[in-house]
Amino acid sequence: MSLEIPSTYRSPIFTLFVGPDKQELSMHESVLARSPVLKGMCTPRFQEGCDRVMVFPEEIKSVFGALLDYLYTNDFTLVDSEGSADDRAEEVAAIYVIAEKYQVPDLKIPIACKFCEEAFPGLLMGVARRIYDNVPESDHIFRTSFRMALRHFLEHKSMSPIAEEQIDQAVMGGGQMVLDIFRAQRKVSAQRPAPWTRKSWSSTAWKETRDEWETVLAKEAWQEGVQHGMKTPIEPSLVDGAEGHA
Repeated sequence: MSLEIPSTYRSPIFTLFVGPDKQELSMHESVLARSPVLKGMCTPRFQEGCDRVMVFPEEIKSVFGALLDYLYTNDFTLVDSEGSADDRAEEVAAIYVIAEKYQVPDLKIPIACKFCEEAFPGLLMGVARRIYDNVPESDHIFRTSFRMALRHFLEHKSMSPIAEEQIDQAVMGGGQMVLDIFRAQRKVSAQRPAPWTRKSWSSTAWKETRDEWETVLAKEAWQEGVQHGMKTPIEPSLVDGAEGHA
């Protein structure tokens, strides 16, 4: 019995040069086509499509590599690095921005959850500003996750002077981020739960919050896919009471 090679590995191969030092990579066209932007570059209308060569000198290799890895595997796993927590949060933010740049909304779901889970509360405001400044106001995936994470934090922990200062600085920056901060604060219950602890953050309640995020964000990703004209599965349903665009 002969085994048929999957169609993914029978499509034409493109050569990619990434970063200032032009690291060489090889990618199948069918995989690149998962990004509407890269799919367009594969067509004969562009020089890249004719030559089967793409050059991305402005991209960071580790960040662009995370995008390509997701296109192949449909899985996002952040490799542990020796950098600081700030560096790690910055990298996650950069991957989110590049997922928006190349119109891969499904990748933004695990990134938004990962970022808000790891960065909260110490790094969230500063690095979140980078995402807000680099995605359009119509991008609801991170905005929804940001509001839900901030609301969760405010409900489970008394505000420290540092946290209050971070929110003040974020508000001073203006923009859509300010509106989302106010929306999150408005959602906070008047009756706070027991004092916040690391145990409560990783408890069953936290898992339920994470599951709620992923359900809501799947809806957002589906809507973005429709906007980009991508082939998408059946529209996911929202759980009762989950936060939408408001």
